[in-house]
Amino acid sequence: MDNHHHFLKCYWTMIVFCIGTVMMPQSSLAGTGDMADVKPMDLDEIIKSSQSCEECHEKTTPRVYREHMEGEHGRIGVGCADCHGKDHRAMLPATARFACEQCHPDETRQFLASGHSRSWENMQGNPRYARQPEVVRRQGCEACHAIGYGEDDGRCDFCHTKHSFSKKEAADPQSCYTCHMGPDHPQMEAYRQSAHHFTPAACAGCHLPDHNHNASENLDRLSAGYIETECKKCHDAAFNQQWMLGASILEEQGLKFLATGRRIISMLSDKGRLYPDPRSRTAAPEEGQEPPVLSAHQLYEDTSRAEKLYFEMYYKYLQQHLARGAYHQDFKMAAYEGLIPLQKHLENCRPKLCCCRNLPRKRCSLRRLRALFPSLIAETYTGSPTNHLFTVFWPMTGKNRPVKHAMPPENIVNRRQRPGRQSA
Repeated sequence: MDNHHHFLKCYWTMIVFCIGTVMMPQSSLAGTGDMADVKPMDLDEIIKSSQSCEECHEKTTPRVYREHMEGEHGRIGVGCADCHGKDHRAMLPATARFACEQCHPDETRQFLASGHSRSWENMQGNPRYARQPEVVRRQGCEACHAIGYGEDDGRCDFCHTKHSFSKKEAADPQSCYTCHMGPDHPQMEAYRQSAHHFTPAACAGCHLPDHNHNASENLDRLSAGYIETECKKCHDAAFNQQWMLGASILEEQGLKFLATGRRIISMLSDKGRLYPDPRSRTAAPEEGQEPPVLSAHQLYEDTSRAEKLYFEMYYKYLQQHLARGAYHQDFKMAAYEGLIPLQKHLENCRPKLCCCRNLPRKRCSLRRLRALFPSLIAETYTGSPTNHLFTVFWPMTGKNRPVKHAMPPENIVNRRQRPGRQSA
């Protein structure tokens, strides 16, 4: 019975509502008498100027609003819509390079010519990057290489962080320290151990002179004229020449060690003494490349001990520590973290000539090495695997000092025997 009464109540309510709707004047439904004229609220109509953005974002995102107003853009009257556009639904990503290009064409052109703009492309072409899990690629590689993100053609906000876009912040070495650090590119470590760290000199002062945004243009060590000209701002010509000569000699010595290591690897490969064999290891995961090759960055994995030593000689000790330390005036890094470990790795590579297939170490005699590789031994050995005569240039003295280590037995004079006397 109750259900029947409830049904009748709903039925008559519906009838009354329908009759009232039909009898209602059309003018009360729409101002013009046409329902098609009724439109939802359009944010694009509201955002007529940047002032509309500021009125809202001052409350919703106060930190962003404060950074913008206190920054250079806020002081000169550049508003939100000038960079982001007025289309709120398809908001222009203002971190993209083309957003900054509207007002900074020269800086954008310089950036596009730099290595920073190509960093994303270079990362994607690296086989070692392709082999990593997604989380490692995102958190490890892409965190820094996104400065050259291909979709945006570069990210200016990596150095000029939003929304203040401060020049002072971008010129601070801490901005560079975010990416240019660590074992694979220790620029900041070299800088912090050098005398420049205790002076007002910063990274941008040498690498980005006159606000040039092409850092790669000034990194070529072959352009000695630029380096000497730039260094003259703080140092005299004699000091610059002395320092450049010392750095060049250190690097040249490292290149000689590296060339010897390369010949050792080639000889081992020709004689089939590399284990695992390079022909049986996994190819680099690069699609469309024939024939498949082994990338340098894959030498961490699935390679022989000698190849790993050679890779560390080149990439870590020569390219990163020796060269970067020498040219950043950090001779501690250049010598003790570069040249000396480089030489030690070369010494560890040489016994691999006969021990790379787990042969007993006692069979790695100098006589056996000479029999196996006479041309290499005659060129690089002076008596035993650790006997070298190399010259290191010391910039503070301006003299070439030959340093002898572990002289061959035939050069060692008996202490009891005086020079010029015959032994009994």
